[in-house]
Order: sequence, then structure tokens, then C-alpha cells
Amino acid sequence: MSAARALFHRLFLLTLVPLFACGPREATEDGAATMEAPADAPSAGVVARGESLELPTEWDPPPGEPIDHHTSGFAKTLCSAVFITGLDPADAA
Repeated sequence: MSAARALFHRLFLLTLVPLFACGPREATEDGAATMEAPADAPSAGVVARGESLELPTEWDPPPGEPIDHHTSGFAKTLCSAVFITGLDPADAA
């Protein structure tokens, strides 16, 4: 396969495939877009089972400041990129 053809295939996959991966979005009353599977979709049974097993609890955010959580997540991602994959720290950031 020629280099130009290989480049075309990569660009095709990077641009068109994500568009097809996104399902139809439906707008709610407040204008926000939601993504719900139709009732006859194969995943509808899985979603219904998950909702039936859901615990009746409220979600509480973890204690602490959100910036601390975001910083620790970035540090974990950066360290994994540098020490596990061997990327340059500037590229990993």
C-alpha cells in the first residue's frame, strides 16, 4: 500500500468513524442533548436491569477540593505516560 493511501485510510478512520459511533441525540425540555437508546435496542434490557438493581442512595462528591482531585488525576496520567510508556515528559504533558 502506498504512503498516500495509508495516510488517506488513517484520516478516514480519524474523521468519519467517530461520527458514526455517535448515536442520535434527543433534546430535552431544557434544551440539553441526551443520548438514549431506543426501547428495542439490544442494550435496553441491560439498562433496564441496571436501573432495577440501582441502590436508592444519593451521590456525595468525595471530600476535598476539586482542584486537588484534578491535579492528582493529571499527575497519575503524566507519571504513567513517562514511567510506563517511556514518553518524554514534555510530550506526555
